Formats: sequence, C-alpha cells, structure tokens
Amino acid sequence: MELSLLMRLRIIAVMVLGAAVLGFFGFSFLGPAHPEGAVTIFGGNITIIDTAIYAVLCFLVTIAAYLLSCPYGRQIAPLAVATGLSVVACRSGEMMTLINVNHKLTQRVAMYSVLKWEGFYWLLPLVSAWCGLLIAQKFIKHSRGERVPPEAGQLSNHSFNNKLAIVVAVISTIVIANFAIGIFAQDVRMFDRQVGSVVGQPSTSQIAFAVITAFAIASFVVKRFLGLNYLVCSVSASLLTLFAIITCARGDVLEHMSSSWPAAFYSRAIISVLPIQMVAFGTLGSIIGYWWAVRYMCWRRCVKAA
Repeated sequence: MELSLLMRLRIIAVMVLGAAVLGFFGFSFLGPAHPEGAVTIFGGNITIIDTAIYAVLCFLVTIAAYLLSCPYGRQIAPLAVATGLSVVACRSGEMMTLINVNHKLTQRVAMYSVLKWEGFYWLLPLVSAWCGLLIAQKFIKHSRGERVPPEAGQLSNHSFNNKLAIVVAVISTIVIANFAIGIFAQDVRMFDRQVGSVVGQPSTSQIAFAVITAFAIASFVVKRFLGLNYLVCSVSASLLTLFAIITCARGDVLEHMSSSWPAAFYSRAIISVLPIQMVAFGTLGSIIGYWWAVRYMCWRRCVKAA
C-alpha cells in the first residue's frame, strides 16, 4: 500500500492546518503565564472559557480538515487535532519547571494529586474533534476516490468478545507504553539505594520520540491482534498517566526524592512526562501505529494471495 502524491499532500495540508490553528493560535488559550512554564491545569491558568474556546476550535478544525482531505476525511482528519496538541506539548515547559516552583514535599504531593487526573482533561479536545468528525461524516457528501485499505475487523481474525478485547487493549497499551517509554525516554541515570536508580529530566524532543514510538508500537499490536482502532490507545494515554503517578510518585518516594535529589531527577522517566505530552504524543503515535498495522496486514494479505 503506497501513498499517492495527492494523498501525501492531503496529509501534509491537514497537519499544517492543525499545527497553525491549534498549535500556534490556540496556544494563546492554553499557554502558561510564564513563557517557560508548563502547559497544565495545575495552578488554574487555564480557565473554563479557555477550555471551551479550544474545544470549539478543535471541532471546527476537524470539520475543515475533513473537507480538505475529502474523500478520505475519516482517515486523515483526526491528524489535525493530534498534530495541533503535539505542537502545544512541544511548546510547553518541562515537568522540571513545575517541580522547581513546587519543590517542597507538600507542594509536590499536591501537584501530583492534580496531575494524575489531568490526562482525562486533555481528552476533551479529542472528544470535541471526534464530534466534529461524526458531524462531518453525516452531513458532508464526499466524492468517490481511490479505494481505502480495509480497516478494523476486516483484516483480522481475532475471536475476542468486543468488550473483552477493549479491556485487553487498554491493559496491553498501558503495559507496552510504560515499558517502552522507560527505554526510550533516556537522560543521565544514577544509582540510588532506595529506588534503584534515578533519571534526569529528558528533553522535550526525547519525550516526544519516546511517547510517539511507545504508542505506535502499542497501537500496532492492538490493531494487529485485536482489530481495534487507535481510539482505545489514545484514551489509554490518560490512564497511563494515572497509573504512572500512582505507582511511581507515592508519598514515600516523593519524600525521598525531595530530600535526596534535585528537581531535575525522577524515580522513573515516565513521571517526567506532562499529561498533555502523554495524551498529545500518545494520540499521534497511536494513529501512526494503527496505519502501520493496516499497511502490514495489507502486505501480508497480498503475499498470501500471490
């Protein structure tokens, strides 16, 4: 399955649209008060009005992306919001900037108690985009074009009950992504007697690479063996943030880290990832992994037919 030049131009146009409107213009509604601050709801910089405006932007951008990428809007349009959120995540400061401001133990505990739920907040732009996609599909008639490769359920022979498959997919995504991010999000690592080792704050580019790669692998596995699309993996990104903070930012661990190490060090690399980075890069990686699996399955079918 090779992408035509026109298809590649559609993909680029949709990603540019998302980056321009949601990543740069929309950043004014989500950006921190301090230029180097982290994009987060912790501290109350993002108001309900800001959230509503950004959600509406996601809705409208998805419809525009659908029109721009017709007749393949359903396949390409979701890239707009994933790209826009990823640009916001890249422009955000690091987790270290939050810890520098909240360096005391009580402050760290309060910070992580908010951050562990924040991943679900960043699902709101994705929900808004999904609503825009459904509206566009229902009311916009698109012309015929080249055939789109078969998707979920058409190329897989899994025998799982659908609900069980979703549960297995969520657990698999969390396990795979947690393990992969620990491998790919690398910085200086030092021995620690209590937690085994500590890792320095990875750069934003390193986090982007780690999270995108981790969720691409997870989404590939979920599509290949369970026949489910990338939405399950995207939602799992918020659950991974919750799981990581509960397991790696416990009170005793935070007490040890605050008393023994500078703010730039973490007990595990995964808790150096901001919730918006986890959801944004995770969604982008999930889409990439899904289509990677579709392409692989098409190739396998062609080989067997030959």
